Amino acid sequence: MPTTARSTIFCYDARMFDRALNALERRLATDIRYAIRGISWLTVGQIASSGSSFVLALVFANSLSPETYGIYRYVLATAAILAIPALSGINNTLIQAIAAHKEGTVTLAFRTKLRYGLIGSLGALIGSVYYLLNDNVTLSVCFAVVAVTIPAMEACKLFDSILQGRQDFKRSVIIDSVTQIIVVSSIVATIFLTKNVIAIVCVYFFLWTAGRAIAWFYVQKFLPKDLGGEDPRTIPFGRHLSIMGAATVIAEYADQVLLFQHIGAAELALYSIAIAVPEQFKRPLKGVFSLLLPRYSTHSEQSIRATIWHKAGLLALVSLAMSVVYILLIPWALPFFFPKYAGAVFYSQLLSLSFITVVSGIFTTALQALHKTRELYTLNIIQPIVQLIAVAIGVLFFGIIGAIVARIVSKFVVLIASMLLYQRSST
Repeated sequence: MPTTARSTIFCYDARMFDRALNALERRLATDIRYAIRGISWLTVGQIASSGSSFVLALVFANSLSPETYGIYRYVLATAAILAIPALSGINNTLIQAIAAHKEGTVTLAFRTKLRYGLIGSLGALIGSVYYLLNDNVTLSVCFAVVAVTIPAMEACKLFDSILQGRQDFKRSVIIDSVTQIIVVSSIVATIFLTKNVIAIVCVYFFLWTAGRAIAWFYVQKFLPKDLGGEDPRTIPFGRHLSIMGAATVIAEYADQVLLFQHIGAAELALYSIAIAVPEQFKRPLKGVFSLLLPRYSTHSEQSIRATIWHKAGLLALVSLAMSVVYILLIPWALPFFFPKYAGAVFYSQLLSLSFITVVSGIFTTALQALHKTRELYTLNIIQPIVQLIAVAIGVLFFGIIGAIVARIVSKFVVLIASMLLYQRSST
């Protein structure tokens, strides 16, 4: 076939494909080109992250005693609570500032997180002294490590907010994946060299801090030399989001802390496997919100309202399908990979029933993009109160099954509340 004829056919096919894609975008009320570009890299990131997490869980579960694994999970859960003062809400508001070309906000956001992170360090030091006075050298040293690393570890995490605000998903995924692989590989090597939980905790926190610090300095060169001005809403609204989310974080990790204190490290290890597997399985669903926030930040409220329910319906169908697949696969998969924790199968299946509640993230993201402070406060008050009450009752009276039911109940409460609050805010 002559070259001219082939070129004509190629151009015709390209136009046909473009028209078909435009029609599909109108039908689904979704920017498919943007979604494909973002999701393709998010998928790579999810594969790297989930793969690394799976390998780490596999090594932990089969190379360490449940007691040692339980101590490790307890330290990480407590560290997450101690990181609350570092104002994680600024991570989201900085994405919006960067999307609006207000790059001058970056330095202010970094310094603010670093300064407030010192409060978490103080809390960790108090914990370290407490355990030292109670002759628990292991936990004392672990919390001292947490105290040293929290401020920088949390502040340098802003590198990802910069990249997401610029919609540079490729570089964001590559940096995060490489860091995760290095950290996980180092932890695995440490486990094979020594079963010492102090050494494992040191590798985890120091390497994550170093990796994020390197990424932070690397990303600075992609900021324009002529920086835009500061967004005056970034820090105040980020502080609001952090305060709103504080109780949620406490509720998210309170079950692990209570299980460790009330039942023991081995039981916490079993519970950690039961919740970790479904969380990794549904992780790709959560990645959708990384695409939505910078997109919604540039859209009008009318534009968001026109498509949000359609997007929520599509995500609900996908999540239901994933729940069914998970329930069918996990009875043979979990005992095969985690033979010491075969008892976690039922708990894991039960928790997978809450996959559909990931839909609440669409409405929460819309409320954040539209700066609906009152609705966000309401949502972030309802969820942790329900979860904390449910966790306290569940763990103290029913143990692990009570903690699982508490998680499910709180997630459905958040789904219903986020839908109602979004609907009310848009009327």
